[in-house]
Amino acid sequence: MDEDSSTRGRLESFPQDPIHRLVGVVIPRPPLPNPADPANPIPQEPVAGGMAFPPTAGFDPIFYVHHSNIDRLWAEWSCMPGKNWGHFPPQDWFDDNPWHFYDVTLENGQLKPVEVSKSRKDYFDYRALGVSFKSEDLSKTPLPLPDPIPGPAPALLASLTSFANVGSFSAVKRDMQRAAALGCYFSVNAEMTRSDRGRILVTEMPLDRILTETDGPFTQMEGRPAEPADIRLTVASIADVRKIAADAVSDIIRANLQTLLKT
Repeated sequence: MDEDSSTRGRLESFPQDPIHRLVGVVIPRPPLPNPADPANPIPQEPVAGGMAFPPTAGFDPIFYVHHSNIDRLWAEWSCMPGKNWGHFPPQDWFDDNPWHFYDVTLENGQLKPVEVSKSRKDYFDYRALGVSFKSEDLSKTPLPLPDPIPGPAPALLASLTSFANVGSFSAVKRDMQRAAALGCYFSVNAEMTRSDRGRILVTEMPLDRILTETDGPFTQMEGRPAEPADIRLTVASIADVRKIAADAVSDIIRANLQTLLKT
């Protein structure tokens, strides 16, 4: 995160995501026969269970141990000397409060639930939340979040792989539109076009902001990890979703990349 903020966060990429998948298990499924076109079977999305599936991850006791350790790693990173933030999302992203939790309070001798909703920026200071760790050096100061948040860089690359499969679709769609207004580029892989939500997102992306992902070790293509050679499948998928020729999509993506590299 401190060197390349245009990629998925390092803690998210490893060990956060792999442990979720290893504990919960992601099971690839073979393609289904396609009576209309036997040479092109119908791909199936892999089955994710337990820790590997966000709606059920919290039911696994390992979830809480795992996330406590992720928080500890974040705390250690933020207290290291010489650490700096990368490019920031816009201020309104930090001010938004998309998460709602419940705590309890004691009133007249009875415990009552109390809804807690904080803005995203309030979760960056773990000490302000009352969190501490056994091995923590309290003499060190965590990296503070600037206030106000500096403006975003003119061109960013956003991956929508997780957007297409996780979270509130209405919020994801709004975030994508906001990113497009900021001039972000969106990387697409073939896997995300297999879901209805992913196809809708690809449909609404500005054509002059679409790029293809050249790898994706945590995405599956025909039962195996995605690789650079799968770009042709991604181009074909985008062409199918946008109802334009694959050659035209290739030309558009090539032009987009050239424009991004000149930014």
